[in-house]
Amino acid sequence: MDYQTILLINAIVGIASCLTSLTGFGYALVGTPFLVLFLPPKIAVPLVLFSSLPLSAMLTWEAYRDMSPGRIGGWLAGALGGCAIGVYGLANYPESIMKQVIGGFTLVGAVSLWLKPSKPFQREGLVGSLAGFLSGILGGASGMSGPPIVLLGLKQGWDYRKFRADMIGYFTLLHTSIVILFGNVGILSSETLILGVSALPGLSLGYLLGLVLKPRVSQVHFRILTIALVCFGGVLALLWH
Repeated sequence: MDYQTILLINAIVGIASCLTSLTGFGYALVGTPFLVLFLPPKIAVPLVLFSSLPLSAMLTWEAYRDMSPGRIGGWLAGALGGCAIGVYGLANYPESIMKQVIGGFTLVGAVSLWLKPSKPFQREGLVGSLAGFLSGILGGASGMSGPPIVLLGLKQGWDYRKFRADMIGYFTLLHTSIVILFGNVGILSSETLILGVSALPGLSLGYLLGLVLKPRVSQVHFRILTIALVCFGGVLALLWH
C-alpha cells in the first residue's frame, strides 16, 4: 500500500475519530463511505471496525461512570444475532451488492432521523432490543451500526451525556464481537491489520481534538451533529456507483 493511501486513510480516520469523541458514534458512518471509494468493502469494513478499537478503549475509560449497563445489555442482546447475519452477507455477496446495501441502509437511517420524533416508546426495552438487532445487521455488513440506536435515543429524548456514554459502551462491545467474527470467517486479513495499525496517528489526533471540543457541545448541538452525521452518510450513498 503506497504512502498516499496511508495518508488518506489517516485523514479519514482522524475526522471520524474526532466526531466519535464528540457524539459517541459516527466512526464507521464517516469512515466506511469514504474508504469504500478506494478500498474493497471486504477490506474497508473490517479496517474501520478494527481501527476503531483503540478509540473505543480510550472513550470507555473516559465515559464508563455515566454508562447504564441495563440499557447497553438490552441493545447488545438484540445485536449479537443481527451481526452474524450482516457478517455473512459481507463474506458471501459481491462487492457491488454490498456497496448498494451499505448505501441504502445509510440513506434509510438519514431519512428516518429527519422525521420529528413523536412520543417516546412505552416498551423501551423491547424496542431497544429490536434497534440492537438492526444495528447488529448493519454493523456486520457495513460497520455502520449507529443509525438504529441513534434514532431510538433521539425519539426517547435521553440525556445526551448518558446517551453518549451508553453508545460508547455498546459500540465497544459490539464492534469487538464483529471483529472476532471477521477473524472466524476469514475476512480479517493481514493487510487489514497493517492498515489499522498505520491509522493510529490520525485516530489519536482526532481523539485529542474531540476532547478539546467536547465541553462546548450542548444537548442542541448534540442532536444537530448526530442528525447531520447520518444525513451525510445518506447523501454520500447517493453518489456511489
